Amino acid sequence: IIAIEILCACQAIELRLKQNPNLTLGEGTKNFYVMIRNGLGIPFVDSDRDISFDIETLKEMVHSIEREFISMRDE
Repeated sequence: IIAIEILCACQAIELRLKQNPNLTLGEGTKNFYVMIRNGLGIPFVDSDRDISFDIETLKEMVHSIEREFISMRDE
């Protein structure tokens, strides 16, 4: 579910930026957005297409962050 929420948030950011190019994202939001779009290569969904690969990629990212957090907590 978190992966789908991230995908929706990125879509919303891009739609808002198209509507208002002067919109400024917060530093953390911008870094996260750039990581999703450029780092993971998940493109804007501009047509009807299978997004299961995008969701799976984001799910793996979330699990990776979760594992890292748990290992840091356990140290």
